[in-house]
Amino acid sequence: MIAAAVAVLVLALVAGIAVVVLKSRSSPTDVTAEPTTALPTTAVPTVAPSRSRRAQASSAPVPTTPPAPTSVPPPPPVVAGWQTVAVPNRSAAYDVPPGWKVSSQNTIGGYETKSGPPLVGRGLANFGDGFCDKYQSKALSVMTNSDQSDPAVGARELATKWATAAFSSDRTGAVPPLQIGPPQPLPAMAGKSGMLVEVTAPLEKPQGCSTPSASMYSFALPSSGGGTVGLMIYVGHGVPDEVSAAVVRQIASSVRPL
Repeated sequence: MIAAAVAVLVLALVAGIAVVVLKSRSSPTDVTAEPTTALPTTAVPTVAPSRSRRAQASSAPVPTTPPAPTSVPPPPPVVAGWQTVAVPNRSAAYDVPPGWKVSSQNTIGGYETKSGPPLVGRGLANFGDGFCDKYQSKALSVMTNSDQSDPAVGARELATKWATAAFSSDRTGAVPPLQIGPPQPLPAMAGKSGMLVEVTAPLEKPQGCSTPSASMYSFALPSSGGGTVGLMIYVGHGVPDEVSAAVVRQIASSVRPL
């Protein structure tokens, strides 16, 4: 069922890290450590770079053994009345509206794929979890990265890749027709303009309350490591209290250095 793509179906603990896989398969999938890519340290001059951010921006080789997960106190939200999602391994933060559930900073969330490793990230938040059945959410967000240095290219790549994984049929693996929008510039709190891409598709409806269609957004900003940091936002359409495109843009524009 494609609707299961937006569900929290597997929750495991790996070396103290919560792993959330958002698409069912016949057996659990191992989740490897995700690469560390951070926002530039000079994005906001008033924010002093943390020790971890300076290490990520250095030219030293990336260690083969991932560092132990760390948590930091989330900064205040920049959108009044919202809540902050801190993502230490990206040296970034963003805000989500009240009513969204923010997972622990060590939670890894993403989508399984028919072939290859799952698509994962950190800084997971979701809205309307269990609105139709216990496996479906109305919206969710997570931060990941792309090797593409051009934010427009990175945003399109991430949005297409994640939409393919999230919207493909659990029964057949078929991918519905994807409508890929053009990259749209969007200013962010990071002091630079990022690129926002939306991919929409119709979904199967195994139940009457299931989401009939959905969008996968990707907001990409230049990172300190030469690629891009991407905020992925899934939104189900045709559901009560649907998250609007305006709210998505507000979430994306709140991305800032941590």
